[in-house]
Amino acid sequence: MLEYWTRKVAKALFILAASTAPAFSDSVLTFKVGYGAGGITDIAARVISRHLPNHIETYDQAVVENVPGAGGIKLLRLSASPKAEAQDTAYFLAFQAISSGALDDIENGVTPARPRFISALVSDFPGCWVAADSPISTAEQILQDGVSYGATGRGSSGYRFPASFRSANKLALDVVTGYSGAAETFAALERGEVDVVCLPPLDTTNLRRIGYFGPIGHTDESGLPNLTDLVADDEARALTELFVFQAMPVFVMFMSEHASEQAAEALRAAIANMIEDTAFISDFERAGYVLNPTSAQELDRLYEKFAAMSPETIERLMHLIE
Repeated sequence: MLEYWTRKVAKALFILAASTAPAFSDSVLTFKVGYGAGGITDIAARVISRHLPNHIETYDQAVVENVPGAGGIKLLRLSASPKAEAQDTAYFLAFQAISSGALDDIENGVTPARPRFISALVSDFPGCWVAADSPISTAEQILQDGVSYGATGRGSSGYRFPASFRSANKLALDVVTGYSGAAETFAALERGEVDVVCLPPLDTTNLRRIGYFGPIGHTDESGLPNLTDLVADDEARALTELFVFQAMPVFVMFMSEHASEQAAEALRAAIANMIEDTAFISDFERAGYVLNPTSAQELDRLYEKFAAMSPETIERLMHLIE
């Protein structure tokens, strides 16, 4: 474990050093991250902040500002405010937080905000992990009374997936919340505080993947079981599949709905160039991430799917994860 965290600290210091160079111009793009400093989204944003100015003429540098709170919902609300620094600010959140905000708005009779999506640089099926020395060896073993799961909060995918099992399969699962982010949740798993963690695939070197959540009936080349198919009730399984699509895009960059489409297009073009840059790819992979981008158009389509949900469907979703 010491080697794992030594590698983590070295990685964080490398990224922090790379993204705190002194300013030489007033032409600055601010990246606001909805999670704390040193977390997985923060580190990814700092890698991007180092390289993106090389691909956009508008800005000479990019800086990172952390705005943690409410699992990213605080930043989402800030980005929708009329006072948002629309033209020179981009925001980083998991798609989970963005779509959850839309669902909350619909449930409360409010028209959801319309983020101007730029890109998501990592997208993959979420899964469940156990510690390397865990006695758990099969997916069926994580679906037993008394198994504990770790999560940041009730709105996170780390909570929602085990909650789906707990409700649909009528299990006495314990979901421990309060961890500040994915890195801390995985650390708790290594320390033995919880038995299982279900999150998007990030830096999980010292952990063992026990299964993944994919679309209903999907099979994966890894040979691991599709955990969505283990949700007992047909309706609950279909609702759980919605959480799968919610959890897949990670490190989503977007601008405020008050930003101009011209500003958003300039950022999209810069990102498209940057992800072809071997120097960026090297730094991104060195930070522990696998580049698998999702376009703004695909993010728009996915967001529309959640924003168009009926109050009845949302009520069933919320009941499933109580």
